[in-house]
Amino acid sequence: MQAQRLTVCGWDESVPSLLAALEASEAFRATRVVDHGTSALVRARQVTSLPCALHPAATLRDTEVDAVLLAAPGHAAAAVDAARRRHLMLIVAPEALDPASIRLAAEGAVQDSLMLATLRPAYRASGLASVVAAGRGQTIEALTLELAGDEPRILLHAAVVAALRLLPGTPERVVASAWGSPCARGGITVTLRYGDGRLATLDVRRAEVASLRVVAESADGPVPLRRPRADGGNALDQEAAHAALVTRPNLMEAMLLQAEGAVLLAIDAALETGEIVTTESPSRAALHVIARPDELAEPATARRAGPTNLRLVLS
Repeated sequence: MQAQRLTVCGWDESVPSLLAALEASEAFRATRVVDHGTSALVRARQVTSLPCALHPAATLRDTEVDAVLLAAPGHAAAAVDAARRRHLMLIVAPEALDPASIRLAAEGAVQDSLMLATLRPAYRASGLASVVAAGRGQTIEALTLELAGDEPRILLHAAVVAALRLLPGTPERVVASAWGSPCARGGITVTLRYGDGRLATLDVRRAEVASLRVVAESADGPVPLRRPRADGGNALDQEAAHAALVTRPNLMEAMLLQAEGAVLLAIDAALETGEIVTTESPSRAALHVIARPDELAEPATARRAGPTNLRLVLS
């Protein structure tokens, strides 16, 4: 199979490792880097020796390309527009993006049925992918995820994805608090409260030694999940291998990405205002789908209604 020509839309420190993993899968071949900033392109050129160009939107309209990698904030509009207009594959690294970029990418994938692949190496490396797989078919009413590592923000992304996959339905309220400066959070605690009494608590903190603790409860007592562990092998290589298998629009992954962006936006609003952020249950029945064969997924469609009164709709 011929490797797909890949354009990198936006350059930052997370891109080189993602790019290396995608090329190692032999399904993708990087051909160009586009970015709004000259300094970013200078760094990209030094690392990759690839052709580099300013003006991402204009360049993506004229470049021969099969897939676009979005792994830097501030470039979602150009990447999604190009994917929509030219029917390109969209590869998104949510753990490297801000919530607004995640939501924009997800909405494009849902509305235009784009081929979508996501790269979540921290989610896999933390052991959460194994926990989610072990939760298949279990009824969980209370979930606690405690993660420690050197990047609380990235761990929070991973914890949100795991919670959305393990607890079906719509959280009615989001509560969040943090310690440390906004630029260097020492820890973040988030509570997702459901209308039927279910509860998910996500606690992430900065630490030199990575750790994961999971507690899951049902009305009958503890839910037997196997001991959390990191998946064998390189997590990023495994994520790239999944991306290489995508050959058609992936609505399930797009819906999960949409929910992830909405919940992260709600968390940001709660941290900024100190208020409980309410959510709105959809009128239609919830839709439950599986994102990947080896993982339990309960994705959701989401939207935001206002800057401080954020409404999350999961369906």
